[in-house]
Amino acid sequence: MKRHHAVAVPLAALVAGLLVVDTVVLAVTGERTVVTDDAKGTRAESIAMGVLLGATLLGCIAVVVRERARFAAAPRVARLARVPLLVGLCLLALGTTVLHPVEVALGLDDGPFAVVSGLLALASLLLVFVPLLVLGLATLRSNPFGIGARVLAAIGPVIVLTVLLAFVAPGVASPVLVTGLALVGTALLGVRAPQPVGTDPERPVRGPVLST
Repeated sequence: MKRHHAVAVPLAALVAGLLVVDTVVLAVTGERTVVTDDAKGTRAESIAMGVLLGATLLGCIAVVVRERARFAAAPRVARLARVPLLVGLCLLALGTTVLHPVEVALGLDDGPFAVVSGLLALASLLLVFVPLLVLGLATLRSNPFGIGARVLAAIGPVIVLTVLLAFVAPGVASPVLVTGLALVGTALLGVRAPQPVGTDPERPVRGPVLST
């Protein structure tokens, strides 16, 4: 496992585990935890969760940047997904490491700041989920990404199940499991994958970071 995977994978697994716990607590008690609801914890706990999520996103960004050779070896649709994915991850990292702590620390639960923060979060999530869904589906037949792409391929079915659950048990249905799946899949991109032809496994590929 490469260094960027050694950082990103444990962080993503931790966040995904916390999201699963949050979902179980919601199903049993009808209440969320501080993992997804700032009101359920102290200000320090809310900021800590934001920092943890931000660190996880930064780890995922490092994976997408460092695994550029695998994107170059992927089908064209998957290659095109890389730039919007990086943009979305960077925006989410900005929101969780800067905007969210400021919002919590200053008590800006409503008003213009909260509106802008919410719109940024929505745009960021779309820029992350859509490219990851495309990447997972585009690499079903030809997969240069290893385990990560297989995990991402499950995003579509999980989204469908979440929508169906919203009709059966709307109080339990939540996109947090999709979020956990997306983080873990992204962190695993390149793990147990064939080495791209013409590259040295010990050296990063040279070239523009955002090349497609």
